[in-house]
Amino acid sequence: MSRGLFVFLLVAGALTALALWGIPVLKRKFMGESLQVRAQVLRAFEDPEVKVGNELVRRNIVDLEILFPMGSAPSTVRELQIEDDDGRIVDVYWSNNPDREDNEDKGVTRWVVREAFFPVEFRQGNLRNKVRVLTYIRMPPLPYNASPAH
Repeated sequence: MSRGLFVFLLVAGALTALALWGIPVLKRKFMGESLQVRAQVLRAFEDPEVKVGNELVRRNIVDLEILFPMGSAPSTVRELQIEDDDGRIVDVYWSNNPDREDNEDKGVTRWVVREAFFPVEFRQGNLRNKVRVLTYIRMPPLPYNASPAH
């Protein structure tokens, strides 16, 4: 093998390795994970007597932390939907607007949603807005208590 072909293959291999592993690592390092929406269940428990309309139903009461890329959070929590694994919209009642906090260093907007009422049969599904899927949510075994992540 000639020396020129060897150098060419070596440079091509180095560029391929950089493209496959180096660029994603550098992107995460400099941009953080601020381009992804993430959701975490902070607290969840079942309440057998939630009033919906004129009747009492069983619901899971869930507190969620949702991290949005800076500037991409919806204006209200009512713009969000939960979709189960079969593609059906889950009937979730958002009790109030979330506590909002912008973290410019990390490039994220943090929401803490207090008391979202989920059906007791919900286990996992997509958090979405009207346009696209934002992230995937899994319900932990109930009751579940965790301190908020910062």
